[in-house]
Amino acid sequence: PHCDAGVVGSCGRWGYCDGSIGRCVCAPGFYGPRCSLMHYPACRLHEQGEMACDTFVGLMSCACRLSCEMRYGSMARWNAPICWDRPVTDDAGGRAQVAGPVNTSDFPDDEIRSVIFRTDQWPLRGRCARENLTPEKTIECKEKGLASLRRTLMMLGGTPLANRHCPSLCSHRGTCLRPDPDRSRHASNKYPIENAASGAPSCVCHAGYHGNACEKVRPGWALGSPKFGTVCLNGHDCSGRGSCVGRFCLCQPGWAGADCSLPNRVSRPPPALTPAPRLPNASPFGGKRIAIYIYPLPTEMSLEHVYQRDMLRRGQYYANLMFLQQLLRDRASIVADPEQAALFFVPVMPMQMAGNLWHPYDFLANTARHLQAEYPYWNRSRGEDHIFFLTTDRAGCWKPFEIQHSIILTYLGFPAAEAYFGFEERLRWGADPAGPQRRNNAYDTRPGSPATELPCYVPGKDVVVPVDSMVRAGEEEKLPAPGAAYVCAGRTGKRTVLHMGGSMSNMGRVEYSQGVRQAIERLHAGEEGFVLGGEFTLDDLRAATFCLAPSGWGWGWRITLAMLTQCVPVIIQPNVSQPFEELLPYASFSLRYTREDIPALPSLLRAVPTRRICEMQTSLARHYRALLWQKPHGPAHPGAYDLTMISLCRRAKALARRFAGSAEHEHAYLARHSPECADSLAAAAAVFV
Repeated sequence: PHCDAGVVGSCGRWGYCDGSIGRCVCAPGFYGPRCSLMHYPACRLHEQGEMACDTFVGLMSCACRLSCEMRYGSMARWNAPICWDRPVTDDAGGRAQVAGPVNTSDFPDDEIRSVIFRTDQWPLRGRCARENLTPEKTIECKEKGLASLRRTLMMLGGTPLANRHCPSLCSHRGTCLRPDPDRSRHASNKYPIENAASGAPSCVCHAGYHGNACEKVRPGWALGSPKFGTVCLNGHDCSGRGSCVGRFCLCQPGWAGADCSLPNRVSRPPPALTPAPRLPNASPFGGKRIAIYIYPLPTEMSLEHVYQRDMLRRGQYYANLMFLQQLLRDRASIVADPEQAALFFVPVMPMQMAGNLWHPYDFLANTARHLQAEYPYWNRSRGEDHIFFLTTDRAGCWKPFEIQHSIILTYLGFPAAEAYFGFEERLRWGADPAGPQRRNNAYDTRPGSPATELPCYVPGKDVVVPVDSMVRAGEEEKLPAPGAAYVCAGRTGKRTVLHMGGSMSNMGRVEYSQGVRQAIERLHAGEEGFVLGGEFTLDDLRAATFCLAPSGWGWGWRITLAMLTQCVPVIIQPNVSQPFEELLPYASFSLRYTREDIPALPSLLRAVPTRRICEMQTSLARHYRALLWQKPHGPAHPGAYDLTMISLCRRAKALARRFAGSAEHEHAYLARHSPECADSLAAAAAVFV
């Protein structure tokens, strides 16, 4: 059923109506056509309170922890090592059952000894989860899943109380605890409270809130700020047009979007797919930016895991969030009306859902089917004008056939199927291929699988982008300032010829780093001036003339680290395109070698003229900002987001040329409009000085 953006409350208390599609967008934990259904109601502290799983900091009910674990995986039990439950007469050996009608996490206002406490060993797992246990083993396993009252109080550093004993019932955003006068450091860190010294009942607030009654929202996180996000995208006030509820922006009437920054319009049913009239070229939307619509996907398909599971906001795997946050701020590009969009961004979060090694084939396929069934826009172009940002270890390799035609923003520019990664000799580009490597337990090697058939990256369709390197404040001060004179060091003062910190192998897997790291370590481990493996700092890279930039299990990020430190990148990644290679002059600041060059690598590097090294260092001092998602020198200087938008403009223009004469795509926006956006650094006035 469609909601009406013009009717206040048409999506209940926990959602808002997005008029562009006429559907409710629900807060985390809520779903349904009116946001009235709940995924984990036992995680509330009041029937009108918000739900929390991994953001739940205090003592939760075991019913809550069980429902969170069922939805988000075993991380729930590690985040909540102790939970409370009602006593039962028979707990079926400690298996996954909760006692009684527990539908809240507000601690019972009963005698504390009438409550039982469970450890992270409940529900039982491993050997204890087997059937037909001996009576002795059953008792042993049952005891593992239970915590004594003494142990519980010691872990909490106090006595749990019903929220009615705390100020303002902790605003239904935290749990009540009477702190012990001698709380341990562990308890103080795990269950923090603001007035522990008083000994009075105090609130343990959910992540993102603070204050004596959990009434305050923690300050917003901005570009370049700490990696843990505590509030909503683009600030705790949701662009001044909504309220931040469990990291979700609950928008005021008239506004929509992940940060409530988009004007909402009165709902209307999705337009029918009738032949569209040929329209004249549209004037550019937002100046020289390409017009992009962000799908308001159901929360559970998109940002729920950002709100409730993965608290990280910065780091190698999180450029997708950096892109989304900056896109939401880009008024010259984002559009509220999908009928005016040249491209469509699908804000899926595979990394945040299940980690960097998850293969999200089924999830992405289901997302594509959802778009096909619920909106007309995918079917107009077969999804070719849709954008997915994939940041797991092999990024664009792990996609299903359903989105093979879409634009993939990826970290890994490998133009072949995953089964060839590390086995490039089997490709024999331009000759008779030997076929994929099928002896591998890292992926599905059956004929017809995505890992053997779909290229990880398609040049001209996909875009290789950098990881989020997250430069901290102390390191920002060391970065060359734009326009400032750069004094190149050449080899002067460098104590290392070639630096390569980190892992040089991975569990014996020959395809790791495409065999490059292993070969260099095998041949040059004792080479003078070569530092191979081990922990390192950015200052270690600054002390090196050259820095190896290989791939890893999939993509590698050392190209960014090398550029940040003006350490000349030595790129050895067979057949792999680098971030923004079509826009940046890589030949001016890096060296490229093949695996066949590795035996002669020491002599090759020592033969590079000092003048050439100085030229490359100077170019690095200018271009490093192109690979940064944060902007240490302010918004006037181009960065990774700007180059991504230029690249997307290029893709949109290519689609427009192809769609123009195609009856198959005649309803697509790009079949009827020629985008007038900046498709080069010069056109965007993006200058690196």
